[in-house]
Amino acid sequence: MTMNIGAGLDPRQNAFRPDLADIRLKGQVRADAFVTGQQALVAAPVAPVWARPDADVPMVTEFLYGEPVIVFEDREDDWVWAQSGVDGYVGYLSATALGPAVLGAPDPSPVTALSAPVFRHRDIKSPVIAMLSMGSLPICDPVEGDFAAIPDLGGFIHRRHLVHANRSDIAAIAAMFLHAPYVWGGRSAAGLDCSGLVQCALRTCGIAAPRDSDQLAAGVGHAVDFESGGDGAARWDRSRGDIVAFPGHIGIMVDDEHIVHANAAAMAVSIDPVDAVARRCHAADGRGVTAVRRLPPSESALESRPVDQ
Repeated sequence: MTMNIGAGLDPRQNAFRPDLADIRLKGQVRADAFVTGQQALVAAPVAPVWARPDADVPMVTEFLYGEPVIVFEDREDDWVWAQSGVDGYVGYLSATALGPAVLGAPDPSPVTALSAPVFRHRDIKSPVIAMLSMGSLPICDPVEGDFAAIPDLGGFIHRRHLVHANRSDIAAIAAMFLHAPYVWGGRSAAGLDCSGLVQCALRTCGIAAPRDSDQLAAGVGHAVDFESGGDGAARWDRSRGDIVAFPGHIGIMVDDEHIVHANAAAMAVSIDPVDAVARRCHAADGRGVTAVRRLPPSESALESRPVDQ
């Protein structure tokens, strides 16, 4: 029997091509060569990622500062083919966006503010040398006073940007991005898409989450039964924090009637009536609500854990 290359495997989360594949997939896919990936860290504040080595095609995601990646191919044209160590997403990015991983380095201190300036000195009036988005993973020295040093960036981050008052409410986290611009493939405060917003809210609350809307709709929390109407709207026992999926779209309920979502209709993150969103999707696609997911209490009520108080 001939093995089909990658049969049953999602290429978004498995690194394989006809000519090259992750050695961990040996026996599951056919490829001319299998390689052991090399560990690296994202060294740019935000690193755009594409499905192929062509910056003129749509971006598929972004890797954020400090996130671990596995590099399978380092090309002569400055592109690398790599996989995120955070959500497993595979794509191409610039080699200049990466730096070496340090064996035995301390655990990173996740950025939990919407955006976090990195100051040149321990002074909020000093020049800002970088901006890190929520979810970035800087490796910091212990906090001294109000600041922690980030040696790799040669600057300092305020302790308030490493601690969030409430890490248990994904709707509240998502609402922090209100009015942020809609950017296809984006995961940062500078611009993000619907699944990037939901993923960021989940991860900031300490919940592992995949990248794309179909993956979130299938794999986060547990399914909630709902009854569909003829106009695409749906009825269910609604709860704040419910994750609601539509064709190619996803958002988070903020109350019984409204959803926070990054959307192309507003070209921004907005809060809208969920039934109106469902009807708009139904008019465009013939389907409205396609899934409702709910986090179990153990995941939706995580305690806040301050960093270096």
